[in-house]
Amino acid sequence: MKYFFKRAYILVLIITLVFGTINIASVNVKADKYVPALYAKDINNNDIKYTFKDGTLIAEGKGYADKSYSCRKKDIKKIVIKKGIKGIADYAFSECKNIKSISIPSSLTDIGFCAFYNSNLPTLTLPKTVRRIGAWSLTTNKPFSITMPGDFKLVWNDYLEEYERYISYGFKKIKLNSPYKPENKTQFASDSIYTMKNDPKYKSYKGTIYSKNGKTLVQVPAHTKHVKIRKGCTRVLESSLLYFGTTEEDGNVTFLNPKTVYIPKTVKKIVNDIKEYVNFDSKVKWTIKTKKLNGRSIELLCNIMSNSQRKKFLNSPNSRTIKKYNGMIITRSGILVRYTGKRKTLKLPSIVKRVGFNAVSSNKLKKLVLNKELKSIGAAAFNGCNHLKTIVWNKKLKKVEDDAFSDCDFKTVKITSSVRKWGSYVFAYNKSTKIIIPKKMKKIPAGMFIGNRVKNLVIPKTVHEIGNDSFADAKNKTITIKNGVREIGRVAFFGGDYTIKKVVIPKSVKKIGGYAFNMSAIKKLIIKNTSIKIGENALYSVGLMDVGKDPAKYFTYTYLSSMGTRFYQIAFFKVKGASGMEIEVSQKPNYSNPVVKKTVTNETGYVEIETPEEGFKYLRIRVYTINKNKKIFGPWKKISLL
Repeated sequence: MKYFFKRAYILVLIITLVFGTINIASVNVKADKYVPALYAKDINNNDIKYTFKDGTLIAEGKGYADKSYSCRKKDIKKIVIKKGIKGIADYAFSECKNIKSISIPSSLTDIGFCAFYNSNLPTLTLPKTVRRIGAWSLTTNKPFSITMPGDFKLVWNDYLEEYERYISYGFKKIKLNSPYKPENKTQFASDSIYTMKNDPKYKSYKGTIYSKNGKTLVQVPAHTKHVKIRKGCTRVLESSLLYFGTTEEDGNVTFLNPKTVYIPKTVKKIVNDIKEYVNFDSKVKWTIKTKKLNGRSIELLCNIMSNSQRKKFLNSPNSRTIKKYNGMIITRSGILVRYTGKRKTLKLPSIVKRVGFNAVSSNKLKKLVLNKELKSIGAAAFNGCNHLKTIVWNKKLKKVEDDAFSDCDFKTVKITSSVRKWGSYVFAYNKSTKIIIPKKMKKIPAGMFIGNRVKNLVIPKTVHEIGNDSFADAKNKTITIKNGVREIGRVAFFGGDYTIKKVVIPKSVKKIGGYAFNMSAIKKLIIKNTSIKIGENALYSVGLMDVGKDPAKYFTYTYLSSMGTRFYQIAFFKVKGASGMEIEVSQKPNYSNPVVKKTVTNETGYVEIETPEEGFKYLRIRVYTINKNKKIFGPWKKISLL
C-alpha cells in the first residue's frame, strides 16, 4: 500500500538533497557551508585532505571521503583513498564517468548512498572490513566485476520502496572475500558468484552457490540463462531460483529469467523457504530427470512453472501423481496440486490432506466441501474463484495460508475455530457483508478482511489484536471496538470509503499503529486510555479528539516524524476542551535554555521545527486551557524521536 502524503514531502526532500542550493546569477545569495553526509546524516568535524593532479584524486586523513571534488568529476581518472579513512560519503564519486582505477584501504567500513552512482567502474575491490553499504551505491552505467564482502549490511533511506533497496542492479562477476550470507542474496545479482575458499558453510561450483558438501542448491546467479543443477545435489531451495526483486508496477518478480532448467536424478526434495511466488516464463524448457520427489516437492515445483509447463509435468511419470478424479490431480501423499474442473460444488475426496498452492482455478465453483481429513490449505489455493461463496469446514483443519480465499465471493464469512494458524489476506476483497469471528481468535491477521462491506462492524472483546491492513479499504457505517482489544495495527482501517460520526477507542487499547485510520473520515474520536501510543499519521482524518473532561491533564496525541537531518514535523489534533499546546526542544534533559519553544492553538494540524546543526536530544509537549485569561497547563509529556 502506498502512502501518498509521505511520498509527497519526501520527493521535495530528495530534490533538495540532490541539487542542493540553487544559485541564481541575478541574485546575490550566500551559499551554506557544505556538510557531507553518510546515510543522510550530517558528518561533522570531517578531516580529509585532497590532492588532485593529472587526473588522480588522492584523499587522506581521518573521516569520510566526500564530494568536495564533484566539480572535477569529469576529469577524475584515478582515485586513491589512503589508509585511515573510514568510509565514502553519500554521492562522493557519483557521475564520475572516466574512472580507470580505484584504490580502497583496509580501514574502510562504510560506503554511503549513491557513492558511485551512475559512474563507470572497470573493476572494484572492497576490503572485507566494509560492514555497511548504502542503497544504489554501486549502481553504475555498465556491469563490472567486483571483489567484496559477503556479510555486509545494506543501509537504505526510509523513503525507498522495497524494490529500490539494492546496491546495484547487476555485476559481471562477484568474488567474495568474507563469508557468504543468504540474507544478501538479492544484492548478488551477477553472471557468477564465487565464495571465499575457506567459507565455513558454502561453496561455489562453476559460479553457482551450493552448501559446503554440494548437496543443497543455495543460489543460481541472476543472469544465468541455462540452469543446470549439478549431479549429486539432493536438495533445492526455492529461494535459489526465486530470490526476489520487486517493481512498483508488477509486484514480485524474480531476478532469474532462464531459458532452460535441468534437474538431475539425484534431487529428492524442493525446500520451501520463501513466501512470495512468481512463475517462470512459459518459454522456459524444463528437463526433470528425478523420480524421487515427494508430494510437497511436486507442489512447490509446480508453483514455479507456468501453466503450460505445469500441465506437461503433471502428466509425466516423473511427477508421481496417483490419481486424476473429476479434474483433480492428487499426489501419493494426499496433496491436491491442481483442479481445473467445471463443477459448481467441489467435494474433496478423503485422500486429500492438503490443498496446494494456487491449486484451484475455477470461475464456476460456488460451494466447497472439505473432507474430514484435510489439515491445511495452501497459499492462494482458491484465489480468484470469484463465484465461490459457501464453504463447509471440517474439525481437523489446522492451517490456512496467505490469500487462500482472496478475491472470492463470500458475502458471509464464518471463521472456523479449529484453525490454529491463519495466514494474511485470507478473505481479502470478498466484499463480505457479514463477518463472524470465533471466541478463540485472539488476533485478526494482516489484511484478513480488507475490502469488506460490513455496514456495522463490531470487533468483539475476545480479539486482542487487530492486524495490519485487516479492515482497510472498506465501506462501513459504524465501527465498534469492544473493550478487550489491546492493539490496532498499521493501516488497519486505512483508505475506507466512508464517513463515521464517532469511534470509541476503549481503555484496553494501548497502541494504535501508523496510518491506522488514515483517509477514513471520522468526525469524532473518543480515546479512553490517556497513555495510549499513537503511530505516525494514525489519525490523519480525525475531526475532533475527545480525551475526557480535563484535557490539560493529558498529553495531546501526536506523532513526530523526521524530515531530514535537521527538520522534524510534529502533528497534533484538536482536543475537546483544550486551548492550545506548548512545545519545547532542548539539548539538556532539564530543558534549561530550550533551543525551540513554540505555542500552537488547538486546531488539527502540524508544526515544523528546525534544529541546530548538532541536532537535539529532548522534546516535550503539554496541553493548556484558559480560565479567566490565565493559562492552566497540564504535565509535560516527553516525545521519543522516531
